[in-house]
Amino acid sequence: MQYEDFVSQYEAGRIHFGVDRTKLGGVAASEVYLSLFNSNEGPRRLSRMSTFFRALIIPSLIAAVALSFIIAWWVFIPCLAIAVVFMSLTHRLQRDAVRELALVDADAFTFLRLEGIIVIFGQEKRGEHASNDKKNPV
Repeated sequence: MQYEDFVSQYEAGRIHFGVDRTKLGGVAASEVYLSLFNSNEGPRRLSRMSTFFRALIIPSLIAAVALSFIIAWWVFIPCLAIAVVFMSLTHRLQRDAVRELALVDADAFTFLRLEGIIVIFGQEKRGEHASNDKKNPV
């Protein structure tokens, strides 16, 4: 699928796409991936926010352990909850940054598609229409 087709079909609502985080982790530090983010302001902003929250995870866990010894044992629980929220936020921001990058940059779309980072759902085979679907007869 070409970039122009991808964008037009996505905007028309005919396809959806997701981000495979397992493959994203192996590519996230590569030169090509980082150069794609540096050339696009929107995704770069989301990527920086993701890095900021990722940097807060370890200090919040260290604070949890320290405060549980200083104040009370149960203080660990809210600090652990904060770390979990930061991890969830980091994953969501990474996913959103990759999705936005795939929609605004043709080179990024090609790279992400070839690496298997973005997965496209809802593509119909050429010549088939929704009315020919056996699950949804007309």
